[in-house]
Amino acid sequence: MPGHLFDLFIHLLGALVIGVFFLALINQIQKMLHLVYSGMLVTLRSRQDEKSFTVPRKSDGLLPCIDHDCPTMRVVFRYFDQRATRVFVTGSFVNWELLLLLERDEAGQFWRLEYQLPYGHHRYRFVVDGKWAINHEHPFWSDENGILHNVVHVRPPNILARGLL
Repeated sequence: MPGHLFDLFIHLLGALVIGVFFLALINQIQKMLHLVYSGMLVTLRSRQDEKSFTVPRKSDGLLPCIDHDCPTMRVVFRYFDQRATRVFVTGSFVNWELLLLLERDEAGQFWRLEYQLPYGHHRYRFVVDGKWAINHEHPFWSDENGILHNVVHVRPPNILARGLL
């Protein structure tokens, strides 16, 4: 009889552990489905590859892009350092996974890159000769960990100002 109770206890404990595991798994699936259905899971396609990332909700009414046809605007990244030998930029617009190489201008005064960004709010940082940096002449802010980021907000053209509506 005691052996039977012990076996029953082990089976119940195993079932409980498996049940907790599946509840946690179901919870994660529900969170992912919520992101997909609320339009917050975004896929951006670039010429190089495909990236997915989560976009925070915007209070300004801008909608996240869902495919490669999302509206974009040309942004020019600049970094001033005549002594630098290589300068890259990365940011939320590439999910912090790509380093985009800037080119030195003809006069050798600054580094420059033109890049198409989707509408919305983006954080970015430079990598100058292997070290993180920001451009202090452009808008920047500190995140919750105290790390400084440059910021850019790419807005759609103002249709009312053009007299189209």
